[in-house]
Amino acid sequence: MANPGLWYYLLAVLLLCELWHGPCYPSRVLSAWLPCSDSDTSHAIGLQRERHYMKIALREARQALKLGEVPVGCVVVFEDEIIAQGHNLGNTLYDGTRHAELIAIDSLVQNSDFRLLEGCEVFVTCEPCIMCASALGQLNVKRVVMGCRNLFFGGCGSVISINAKSALGKCLERGFKCEWGVEEEAAIELLRIFYSGKNPRAPNPKFRRKSFR
Repeated sequence: MANPGLWYYLLAVLLLCELWHGPCYPSRVLSAWLPCSDSDTSHAIGLQRERHYMKIALREARQALKLGEVPVGCVVVFEDEIIAQGHNLGNTLYDGTRHAELIAIDSLVQNSDFRLLEGCEVFVTCEPCIMCASALGQLNVKRVVMGCRNLFFGGCGSVISINAKSALGKCLERGFKCEWGVEEEAAIELLRIFYSGKNPRAPNPKFRRKSFR
């Protein structure tokens, strides 16, 4: 029969590892048995909620990809209810301003009241460009949750921080919060698929003839 003193010793080691947050296997085992704190639980619930809405935005992005568009999708949420959504339609409509965020805003204006945007959350698969970030800022959205960064045209920190309160001066009443990395890999994969193919709506290249004189 095992010595009872040995069991007490092992239990003490487990507790000390947990208290000291040591990166050891016993600490991880004990953590699995202990109940989560309120802060851990709320963080997990918040992340689950963000992933839920981002997956809907990714669904919109896939619709854009089927149309030969840059696969970006957007969902607008107010008090845990989706009030607008959209995806890129720039190629389809031959209009460079028809980004997912502006499509969603336009649908909200047509079907409801754009003033609902004040205090809402926007979930978009790729960082809004400078144009879209400016529009979101002037409409006083509360928060923008993004999948991946837009390193060439990003208006929420990658190129310029339109979300900062001072970025647009007096025309922007207040800034908005930004969060990154929700379903980031899925968002990047859609963009990778698009840019590895050919844009069917791209104009035919024109070559100038060399003049020999």
